[in-house]
Amino acid sequence: MNPQTLYNIKQGSVLYSVMSWTGDDRVSHVDVTEWIVRSVRRLKCYGGELVATIVYKEYLNRKYVPGLYIRKFRTGTQLPSHVYITLNAAIRYAIFYTNDDINWYKRHKITNPEECNESCIIEMEDLEK
Repeated sequence: MNPQTLYNIKQGSVLYSVMSWTGDDRVSHVDVTEWIVRSVRRLKCYGGELVATIVYKEYLNRKYVPGLYIRKFRTGTQLPSHVYITLNAAIRYAIFYTNDDINWYKRHKITNPEECNESCIIEMEDLEK
């Protein structure tokens, strides 16, 4: 799926990311994350361009935000990976990503993920690069 681009963004706007995963207990989970636009500023270190700072919703009103829960990007460029403008787009991405994983296991004839040996894991990492 193609990354989205956002040109007009305002402080307080909500962006979304959705991640689906299956645990060791073979139960599937879906995590919906809301990212809030904390600020939109013109920064010299970015060549004077407008830069938006988004923060994980639970950290919005805290003074210190760990690096994992804050992202910056230039407006008019691609959004950070796995972040989308609408919840619908984020869900479509999660479905695409999950189907891609399922197809990978089918192509390699792996019925049980626990059967995946070390060479299988190395191959998966190579595909992600």
